[in-house]
Amino acid sequence: MTDCDCKLWGTDRPVADLLGNGHHHNCGYFVPDVGAVQLLRELVAGIKEWGAQEDGIPEWLWDAYARAVFITEGRMATLAAVRAQTQEKQ
Repeated sequence: MTDCDCKLWGTDRPVADLLGNGHHHNCGYFVPDVGAVQLLRELVAGIKEWGAQEDGIPEWLWDAYARAVFITEGRMATLAAVRAQTQEKQ
């Protein structure tokens, strides 16, 4: 965030502010969901790494992982692709 006056503003929507681009939700520079997408990217990367170190991505986590990949990368994760990536790292 730049040196914007909004950094001094109070908020009644802290989650919206945190998941945006760092500006207050009423600021003209606010861009929603930028922080949420970055958070999802970090989670996807962490799940991929964890899956490579373990025995793959657990079945109970697969749906959430596939949706996060779609949101962040614009493609659906396939089990075959993830298995191929996991075997490359071993």
